[in-house]
Amino acid sequence: MAVRELLVAVLDNITRFESEHGTLALTGLQIGSAMYGMQGMDAADVEVRDVLMYLHQQLVHCKEDISAQTLGNIIFGLQDKTCDHKVVRDIVQAASARVHQLSEPITIVSFGSALSGLRCMSSDVIEVREMLTALCTKLTPIEAIDTDEIRSGGDTADTLTRSICNALYGLQCMDSEHSEVRRVLAMLSARLDLCPPSSLTAQHFGNAMYGMQLMTCRRDEGEGQSEAEFEGLLRVLCDKARTHPDVFMDVRAIGNSFYGLISAMKYPSEARAQKLLTSVVGFLLQAADGVVRRSVVSSTTAQKNFDCSNTSTDDSKDIIKVGDRQDLWRSLVLFSHFTDSSAALTPDLRSQLARLCAELSLHAPHSTLHITSKEEKDGIDLAAVKEAKSITSIEKQVQEQVDLLLQHNPTVQITHNEMLYGFESDIVLRVSNMDSGSSQELGQVPAIIRNVEIDGITHLQPRRRKFSNLRDIYLEDKYNIKVSRIRFPDRQHLSDEALKEVVLKHLEALKLFVITQQTQHTFF
Repeated sequence: MAVRELLVAVLDNITRFESEHGTLALTGLQIGSAMYGMQGMDAADVEVRDVLMYLHQQLVHCKEDISAQTLGNIIFGLQDKTCDHKVVRDIVQAASARVHQLSEPITIVSFGSALSGLRCMSSDVIEVREMLTALCTKLTPIEAIDTDEIRSGGDTADTLTRSICNALYGLQCMDSEHSEVRRVLAMLSARLDLCPPSSLTAQHFGNAMYGMQLMTCRRDEGEGQSEAEFEGLLRVLCDKARTHPDVFMDVRAIGNSFYGLISAMKYPSEARAQKLLTSVVGFLLQAADGVVRRSVVSSTTAQKNFDCSNTSTDDSKDIIKVGDRQDLWRSLVLFSHFTDSSAALTPDLRSQLARLCAELSLHAPHSTLHITSKEEKDGIDLAAVKEAKSITSIEKQVQEQVDLLLQHNPTVQITHNEMLYGFESDIVLRVSNMDSGSSQELGQVPAIIRNVEIDGITHLQPRRRKFSNLRDIYLEDKYNIKVSRIRFPDRQHLSDEALKEVVLKHLEALKLFVITQQTQHTFF
């Protein structure tokens, strides 16, 4: 709220200034600084959109030349903004025009910053594809790179590798079916090939692999037997990793890599692509097995801020935070579930994957709350099946409304913020199949389990939507738990009555119970 109030105050001050002194004309550097400060702000908020509209007009009417570095900052400021909003598309289009006007080439650092700013944008949007074309056209030619200096290592090689991997991370919502995306992959692959393996850190590798979420080995008809751009990049990336393997004993990098490969595993179009993906998965499983066996799990709570100095362990062991280990488990189970039929996943790899998932699951909080009676529930330590998480105001309000609406229903057991088979869940409803003439006891396994999720603005981001979709499908396929989502696409304040109406309609739509003002009756 404080940030949105600040944005309103800034625009009010500008309006007053312009009413007294005339239209304010910002310099290119000032526009770049202002846009850079907008990174991480969601355009779903009207206050953010108002500032973006003002800066868009300033960018369009700016009469001076804008440098490549400043344009990189402008585009970087679009981080976490989607093209669902016209003003975001307008800024992307205006910035693309400015990129085409550059008389200087774009450095790989500015190129990486720009693509990082596009990380929540889909390549289905034409303005985004035009931006990719503009950036590729102006990127410093590979012939101008001092290859001897790069291959000798040092700061120059580190900067080049980091910038390439930042750029790849920014492609996480881009689909390789678009030629503009494939062009980016080809250009980055050629530059990465120049870098020494020692410059590729675990974080670089994980970021690059995470950006591959919508990449596949599919190629257009008529392209002959040439290697697809994604195949080439993946080969270069993993060849360097294999020659410097110790760096990749990193749990986050491994989890991001598996998650980023899910789409690619579905479409290994040819034997060559299958062989490459099989090799990559084998390497990642070996790395995952190594990092798990070389590590111990920190025993403090969810440990977002774990202090290693407080734990006494064998010096030969690395510390893995519970949250990081759980994230790795989630990535592996989703990868396993959605790639099980892939031709690139051999029986041996399936066996290794299943074993690793089983080992990691021992430390991943799983719900065992299949009971519904209040007496049995009161005897369970819910902390054992929950992970500490911050609860938003709207989540708390919805949870309270669900409790009120279903408080007199003896057949429904409600839990909040439960770890449901390893996944955070806002609301879980366990409904027992008991009618007035039944002798069923409430302590039995519920006939139906439903997960109700509360989605705010951040859930609109493509990467959050993708994870939510994979999570929901997994829970239904694996455990027959259907997931429904109550969406609040903006921060508009709802009265208690309005919120109650939203929640009531959602519960009725589940068709699990009839809700009246007096009582509730379950039916199936």
